[in-house]
Amino acid sequence: MTPFLVLALVLSACAHGLKKSAELDKAPAEMTQKIESVKMEDLSATPSGAIAASRPAAPGQTKAETLKLKRSQDQADREAARKAAKVAKGGKPMKPEYSWTPKAWPFGIGEKQTFTLRWGVVEGGVASIEVSEPQVVDGVPVLHYIGRVQSSKALDLFYKVDDMVQSWVRIKDHLPQRQEIDQLESAQWGKRVVVYNPEKHVAKFYSNTTFKKNDRKEEIRRDITMTYLAQDIVGAAYFFRFVDNLNGLNFPIHDRYKNWANALEFLGKERITIPAGEFAAEKYKMNPRVEGTWKPQGDVIVWLKDDPTHMVLQFKAKVRIGSITGEMSEFRPGRPINLPVPVMKTPINLQITGDIVRGFKVRSGNEVRAR
Repeated sequence: MTPFLVLALVLSACAHGLKKSAELDKAPAEMTQKIESVKMEDLSATPSGAIAASRPAAPGQTKAETLKLKRSQDQADREAARKAAKVAKGGKPMKPEYSWTPKAWPFGIGEKQTFTLRWGVVEGGVASIEVSEPQVVDGVPVLHYIGRVQSSKALDLFYKVDDMVQSWVRIKDHLPQRQEIDQLESAQWGKRVVVYNPEKHVAKFYSNTTFKKNDRKEEIRRDITMTYLAQDIVGAAYFFRFVDNLNGLNFPIHDRYKNWANALEFLGKERITIPAGEFAAEKYKMNPRVEGTWKPQGDVIVWLKDDPTHMVLQFKAKVRIGSITGEMSEFRPGRPINLPVPVMKTPINLQITGDIVRGFKVRSGNEVRAR
């Protein structure tokens, strides 16, 4: 949920001027995707016509023909998903795919949360996460999430940070489509791009990082096998908010080269006071598990708003060199999303039985806890 908000500040070095995003190396041509703006009314016309309505017909092609092509593409996607669901290591089929549908959108377009970050008693900076305007990526309607971490003036004396992460997830099922990270820090800077294919459970990964100490450059290109139907690290911060009963929630996440599971343990209810105000909250312990290491990684406590939005209000994370605290200092509500809610495919009751890349097991009865 919150790793990208806290990890960027667990650093040490001397401050220097930062590069600009425009100066970062671009991703290779094969990872270029067409990203277009789209009007909400076009998306909300009809679920089946969402893509056709958001992009023009090819020359000489009528709207009816475009919609027919869209339906044909949907059918091909479903067939690809069926085939992918049968693929697993050793040739054994995965558990049958299932889906669940939340009752409502727990956030709106334009919602933005700003957190004050503290490293021990030192104010480390601010982090924000927001739901930006919907877009179309290679013809696929997507939600656009943006997260940013900026160091404080006090921390700038030791290490300067201005990192931004963008994530595009499909509106129809909230599965990741694309992710970009601009890393602008004192000791290193670079760009990361990930292009996802959830049905085939693979991701194309690219990163290009420059290290100031010795001016060394590191470029990485990989095709990665990811957990089937996993959320990306930013989409995960919104995915869990669709779920009603969060106690015991455990769903797959993919970030960088690693596959995660992220379980929540309910600790109780509290009333907390933070810079943004006083709130009734539910307190949870996060038990992140990383592929290859099944012991919980780190110790993270989160306080979520005790209402159907499950909005993060506060978090505390213990790390090797201290602790990081984040408190919501500002909140901007969003406007309603007049679209059908996503039909979710990501499992929310994942059971760890070994290498999670091999698939997942659903509890008996395929019960699903959705709002």
